[in-house]
Amino acid sequence: MPGTETALLAEITPPPCKTTQGQQQTLRWPMGHQQLPKASQIFYTSPLQEAPKEGAKGCPIAWAHFEGKCYFFSAQEKSWHNSRNDCTQSNADLAIVNSNEELTFLKTRTENADYFVGLTKTSGMWKWIDNTDLDQNIFSITNRDNDCAVVGLSTTGTVPCSVPTRWICEKNA
Repeated sequence: MPGTETALLAEITPPPCKTTQGQQQTLRWPMGHQQLPKASQIFYTSPLQEAPKEGAKGCPIAWAHFEGKCYFFSAQEKSWHNSRNDCTQSNADLAIVNSNEELTFLKTRTENADYFVGLTKTSGMWKWIDNTDLDQNIFSITNRDNDCAVVGLSTTGTVPCSVPTRWICEKNA
């Protein structure tokens, strides 16, 4: 239950020595022994807390906040189309990079793998999923051999849309 402590209540104590004073017995610790801590002092677990309904600044739990938007960085890998479907099921879409600051934010969180974003090549033209043209001053693609753009490994690039890859969802906070 929230706000309750979980602790082992047993007490660990060495055997006391018995002495007799008249009719009364007094229990004392043997010489050189100190009282040991209670198990509750050793095996303490902090109070349980209810999980918050939202993460940072109005974003769902496990989503990152940046400049009024929420971002989800997947751990799974799917094709570009299945990745986009996953985003839409969360009332989001694949990330669209609108500024150099946003690209820097995404790059710092994708240093270990490639992640799909919402940029594809159709009929030789690079377009974002909102139908805006690619701005090479913001999102520069070094490898143009494939049809789906990725951010990751501290750079931008392309991979085949059918190759299972991680993805980034984006939505308003």
